[in-house]
Amino acid sequence: MPGGGFFPFTFLPMLALVVFVLYILMPPLLLVAISFEPSGFVRPLTGFTFHWYDVMLRTRGLMDALSKSIILAVLTMVITTFLALNAALGYRKTRFKTIVIAIMILPIFLPGLIQGFSLSIVLGQFLGMQRSIWTELAGHVLWALPFAFLVILTSMSVVRRETVLAAMGASLHEAPQAWPSMLAALSRSGTATATAPTSASTKGERGGQAAGDDLPGTAEKLTIAASISKGKEFDEVTVALTVKPGWHINANPASFAYLIPTGIVFDGVKLQSVRYPEAIQFKARFAPTAINVYEGKVRVVAVFAKGVLPRKSSARATLTTQACDDSVCLPPAKIPFSVPSS
Repeated sequence: MPGGGFFPFTFLPMLALVVFVLYILMPPLLLVAISFEPSGFVRPLTGFTFHWYDVMLRTRGLMDALSKSIILAVLTMVITTFLALNAALGYRKTRFKTIVIAIMILPIFLPGLIQGFSLSIVLGQFLGMQRSIWTELAGHVLWALPFAFLVILTSMSVVRRETVLAAMGASLHEAPQAWPSMLAALSRSGTATATAPTSASTKGERGGQAAGDDLPGTAEKLTIAASISKGKEFDEVTVALTVKPGWHINANPASFAYLIPTGIVFDGVKLQSVRYPEAIQFKARFAPTAINVYEGKVRVVAVFAKGVLPRKSSARATLTTQACDDSVCLPPAKIPFSVPSS
C-alpha cells in the first residue's frame, strides 16, 4: 500500500494480538486498580488511596507471607530451570522420547489441588517429614517443572545438537560433529584486521590480529606478494600467497556456508573477475567431512579493464581469509596489502 500504510492482513493480526494480551492482563490489572479504592469494596474507583498498602505493611502475617513467597519464587525459578534444562538435554539424547515426554507432562493434566494433597501424603505420612518451606518448595518445583521443560525443549528445537555440544565445550575427539558449530562460532566472533608481511614490508614486520595481541593470528601464517601484468585488453594483478607448512586457508568458494572463503577486494577499483586456483581436499582429525582448502603457494588473479588501475600510485586491496591446521582454526582476518604501480 503506498505511503507505508498497513495492509488489513498485517493490521488485523496485530489487533488480535493486542486484544488477546489485554484480555489476559485485564483481571490482574483490575485487582491492582481496586487496591487503591478507599472503601475497600470491589467496585469502580471512587477515589485514590495508599491506605490498604499501609495496612499490609503493618500486618506482620501478610509481610511474613510475602517474604516467604518471594523466597519460594526465587528458589523455584533456579531449581526448576536447572532441572528442566538438564531434562531437555537428556531428552535429546534418549531413544525413549515418547515415554520421557509423557512422564514429564503428566502433572499438567492433574489439578494442582490433587498434586498438592498427594505430595502432602507422600512427604508427611510415608516419609515422616514435617511441613516446612522445603516441602512447599518441592510442591512448587513439581508444579512448575513440566511447564519449564516444555518451554526449554521448544526453544531448543531450533538449535542443532552440535551447537549445544559446542556451547558446552565438548571435546572434538569425543564429539567431532560439534566441529562445524565451533568453527561457525569462531568465525562469527569477529574478523580481526591484521597486517601480513608482504613484498614491500620491512624485514622485521610481524603480522598479528591486532596491536598488542600476543595470540597467533591468521596473518602470521601467510605472506602476500602482488604484481601487475599489462595486456592488450585487460590488466591483471597476480596475488601470490604463501601459506606456512602445516596450515591451510579455506578455498573460494568455501565448502560450507559457515566457513570463511578466501577473498580479495580492491579499494575504489572495479574488478572484471577474479580467478581462484583449484582447491585440494583436506580432512582434519576431528572433522566429520573433508573441505576444500589452499595450501603452500597460492596464486589468485584479479582481472581489470584496461586503464582502470592507477599508474602513479599503488592500488590498495584487502585479503579476507582464515588459517587452520589439523587441530585448530584461528580467527578470520582482513589483511590489507598494496599493489605496486605499473
